[in-house]
Amino acid sequence: LSAHAALSIEKAKEVDELKNTIKDKEVRLKEIHRGFENSLSALNALVQLQVPLLTDENAKFLMKSTGSRIETIAHAHEVLFNSEDNELIDVGFYLGHLTSTIVEIFGDFDKDISYNLDIDKIELKASTALTVGLIINEVILNMYREAFIGYDKGKISIAVKKDGGDKV
Repeated sequence: LSAHAALSIEKAKEVDELKNTIKDKEVRLKEIHRGFENSLSALNALVQLQVPLLTDENAKFLMKSTGSRIETIAHAHEVLFNSEDNELIDVGFYLGHLTSTIVEIFGDFDKDISYNLDIDKIELKASTALTVGLIINEVILNMYREAFIGYDKGKISIAVKKDGGDKV
């Protein structure tokens, strides 16, 4: 009986050690995640610092576009980091955050651009959500560059809908 009790105590200690190891790894992973996100934001800030130094409007647009792409990736990591699941990203929240950032980056754009988001409650794997974010980012950038030529105002509508099954 005492051998059984000793074995139980030893197993309980092993379980506690494993739990502590897992907690330590989770803390380190969060630190790495946060560091990566901060590095991307710092990189974007450095890119944006160069924009006022440029005189060519096309060069300014390219620098802002680069910053927007960097922020698209950073936002995906931020949303993933702050999610309870750590695997799935709420597409509506992510794209809402993304469009707000693009408005911020292109805030001095000489046109009044508004956004309309119509997004179903959809969660996607992080890699898929990042791909969707990058595609939406490119579409918006192309619209800023090409769609509103000759207009003072514009509206960008983004809809992401479920098809009733498992397709978006």
